[in-house]
Amino acid sequence: MVSQRLLILLFAAFALAGCNSDNPNESESTRDTSHSVKQNIDLEPFKALARSSSCADKSNRLFLIDDRLVFWDRDSRCADAAYAHVLYAGRVDRVVCDLHDSIAGPQRSCEDSGADAKLFDIMVENLEAMDLGLGPEHTVRPIEF
Repeated sequence: MVSQRLLILLFAAFALAGCNSDNPNESESTRDTSHSVKQNIDLEPFKALARSSSCADKSNRLFLIDDRLVFWDRDSRCADAAYAHVLYAGRVDRVVCDLHDSIAGPQRSCEDSGADAKLFDIMVENLEAMDLGLGPEHTVRPIEF
């Protein structure tokens, strides 16, 4: 009986030690607000997503924010789903915040209310500004596609 419990404890310890930040449920990497950490973000999936959008006749823009976040701004004349603003933490499957039109009206969701959610709100309020309202303490670069 003791050896079985020991094996279970050892297995759990090894499993926890092998965890990494690629798990989307772990928020440490997505909430890192250090702007000095440069990450290699594969922008091709974002470009493909933007290119394939069917409702983007008014606006369809991507931005790289602080070399760690991607912001997608899409707007159209579509009757439903006319606009969407999405902030990603480096990958298309890691949505930090989303604001979009739906048949039920505007829908907003954020994974938490931390610093990235505040950045998202600033960007949505300042879509016309070149720096999306983030100021000189952040880098904002358009992504061509």
